[in-house]
Amino acid sequence: MLQSQNLFIGDEFSSKAGGSGKDGYLTRQKIGPLVYKIRKYNGLLIYIAHDESSIHPLLWRLGVITKKVSKKKAVVADHVSNGQLRDKRFEVEGVPPTDWRYNDKEASSWSWTDEEDGEEPDPDEVAYDVALWTVRECKQDGLTHRETAQYVPFGKSWVGDRWSEIQDGKHSGAMDRVRAITA
Repeated sequence: MLQSQNLFIGDEFSSKAGGSGKDGYLTRQKIGPLVYKIRKYNGLLIYIAHDESSIHPLLWRLGVITKKVSKKKAVVADHVSNGQLRDKRFEVEGVPPTDWRYNDKEASSWSWTDEEDGEEPDPDEVAYDVALWTVRECKQDGLTHRETAQYVPFGKSWVGDRWSEIQDGKHSGAMDRVRAITA
């Protein structure tokens, strides 16, 4: 049976889904299984934040970034590096005014958990794998150990140790699992 696509829009993500501190930890712990489930069921994800790097790197590294640069213009890009859009795809001009109508009586529900179907990854393992993946991505973007530690629930020493291990070819399984969850 063909499933219809569903859309998840997460607004105000820069206030609760940042890359550091408690919010960063909770984002890492919950976002892997969330992305897995939404993509498993043919879903689409839209995260709304204030700027390119105000949300967890996992979120803005997963897809395409659209940045509104004026009332009538937006830029679409593939990547954020050092807080700047990179690999710009195209620009959109003539963005129409927003239609502010919505249905506040809609019976939408949301939960971080669902029935166990045997395919859902363990959130703690996903969080650790995403931390390893974040180290690799941040270090490849040129961030220092200290800067990278802002995006993971560990200190700069842990980042340095893991980065050495990643460079030695270790943790490829973790990279594969994150890629599978986010593909």
